[in-house]
Amino acid sequence: AGVATDISNAFNNRERKAMLQTLYQYPQLSSIWRIADWAYTSPTPLWVKGPDGKVKHSIASANGVRQGCGLGALLFALSVKEIYEKTAASVPGVIAVAIMDDFYLLGIPSKVIQAYKKFMSLCEADGSLDLNLSKGKLIYFHSESLDPEVVTSAAELKLTIKTGAVKILGAP
Repeated sequence: AGVATDISNAFNNRERKAMLQTLYQYPQLSSIWRIADWAYTSPTPLWVKGPDGKVKHSIASANGVRQGCGLGALLFALSVKEIYEKTAASVPGVIAVAIMDDFYLLGIPSKVIQAYKKFMSLCEADGSLDLNLSKGKLIYFHSESLDPEVVTSAAELKLTIKTGAVKILGAP
């Protein structure tokens, strides 16, 4: 079984200061510290165009990574690494797979539910990671029925149960 999760607006909601502080914990990445500092310590102007295509005004963005920035994926990944690792370590026998803001927990149904609860609490404690509950899924491709307790827990956690084909990362 598996639980598929998604973090809402993940790249835009991460605090820049927190991402940089995490980056600075990795001396092996010191060669990019100055460019990351230059790119992310000051607000970024977001240009707003009118219907005529001309810039009407700008909004200062001081949160998240810049779309298309080569450092963005790395900064985001480093900033959530500890949460993913704590979740993975919280329940023995659960395998965790992270692809940026899509996080998967694989294992026995009751254990993946337990690990998902831990992930939810860590996201809530973080304060800038909101789970997109409409994309949360409990995936179960087996002929045996799911334990009723697991079904109840999945419903309480707003996880849609998928027993047939399921779309993962946009691929059927």
